[in-house]
Amino acid sequence: MERKRKDYEIEEEFRTFEEYETALHAVMDISGEMVHIIESATGKGARALCYTVSKGYGAKLGMMLGKKNGVEEALDALNENQDWWNINLWSKHDEPLIEESDGVKKFKILIRDCTVRQTLLRVNLPQRSTMCHLTNGYIIGALEAMLDVKGNIEILHAGNNACLKEITLTLKGIKNK
Repeated sequence: MERKRKDYEIEEEFRTFEEYETALHAVMDISGEMVHIIESATGKGARALCYTVSKGYGAKLGMMLGKKNGVEEALDALNENQDWWNINLWSKHDEPLIEESDGVKKFKILIRDCTVRQTLLRVNLPQRSTMCHLTNGYIIGALEAMLDVKGNIEILHAGNNACLKEITLTLKGIKNK
């Protein structure tokens, strides 16, 4: 007697790309609406809520990926193990990729192929909004876990094709000036 499969047990070979794309768009729509409702109910507290929740998920991924020897290695590991964002170090041609001084590392990242940005565009919500803090928390949580640092992230530019963010990482135990 064959047992009935649960939805989550359906094998990928029984799904088409169109079904996955439809499901992804539904999740994007629901996520956008949920964050919009949370923002309406809690105001600016929604940003902290989204950041904190996604930072926890990022930290879990970072712990699974293990300790890394530097920012570039950590970003490479992050790009290789998730499909939500394409994250690259960025600097002007006359600036170093990573500035380091007194236990503090500062660098800019360019984020392309961002699921959050695509969701915002799809559901007609503004960029630099609460949903962007899902991306911010996730990246900082992962970097903190992989590099054993405290992190901060700031959105410098939000665009249709990419966002530019600045990250500051401080070795634990050092006060950031």
